[in-house]
Amino acid sequence: MEQKKTIYEYKNYREYLRDKFRALKESNKHFSYRYFSREAGFKSQSVLKQVIDGQSNIAPKSIEKYVRALKLGKEEAFYFKHLVLMNQAKTAEVLKHHAQELAKSKEFNALFPLSAKQIGYFQKWYYIPVRELVGLKGFREDLTWISKKLTPEISEKEARTALNDLEALGLIARDPAGHLFQCNQDVSTGDTVISDLVRDYHREMIKKSAEAIDRFDRNDRDISAVALSVSNRDIDELKAIIRRFRKELMRIAAQADDRNQLFQLNIQFFPLTAKTDGDEE
Repeated sequence: MEQKKTIYEYKNYREYLRDKFRALKESNKHFSYRYFSREAGFKSQSVLKQVIDGQSNIAPKSIEKYVRALKLGKEEAFYFKHLVLMNQAKTAEVLKHHAQELAKSKEFNALFPLSAKQIGYFQKWYYIPVRELVGLKGFREDLTWISKKLTPEISEKEARTALNDLEALGLIARDPAGHLFQCNQDVSTGDTVISDLVRDYHREMIKKSAEAIDRFDRNDRDISAVALSVSNRDIDELKAIIRRFRKELMRIAAQADDRNQLFQLNIQFFPLTAKTDGDEE
């Protein structure tokens, strides 16, 4: 099978290795798992197959062996290294670091010029609020006003970068008079890198909600929690109710033509007990 995609179009290194192996085997009848192991310097003849099949991972110290056997160029080697380390990351911080490194790849940016900005959109908590500020009545395209309007405050540099990236992503635009307005466009989270990083946004906003307990008077906020004893049969229905509730709030907010404040709503629904073998599926 001919490998039609470049390495920069892959978000999963096992898929890349599978397609790369097939392409090399097609172009070189002598290429095999044994041939790869010999070129890479592995004793096991099945190491590549085990990695492709998900039976084992690539040890960080072995990445260079893969680069050598696959004859990857400098830029390809950089991308492959961070793709492997991102896919195998055990913590959100490690995943975020390698996602940021992937976004630095010149070839990756040439193919997906908005990807780095999309990553920033979900990594930096203030991007979404800045976009919402644009839709407020009385919005001022003034960096000082924007930075001080948010709580906690952001820097003017952060405000400028957010506006520039939001405009590049098509989430805000300018009317004929040059004034900014919101566009009804979404940033897709289907991409593995980006969808994983959405967790950073949720984590940061949950942290902000905890800080809000002390930052705001109780009359200016509504924070509550409840523990429920439920049946496994009802979990999907409860989640559906939460989705309907969220959509209803968004509908009401969208109808207002005099919006002048920005609020954050967090909804968390998670288990407080461990699931046991006897639990009903």
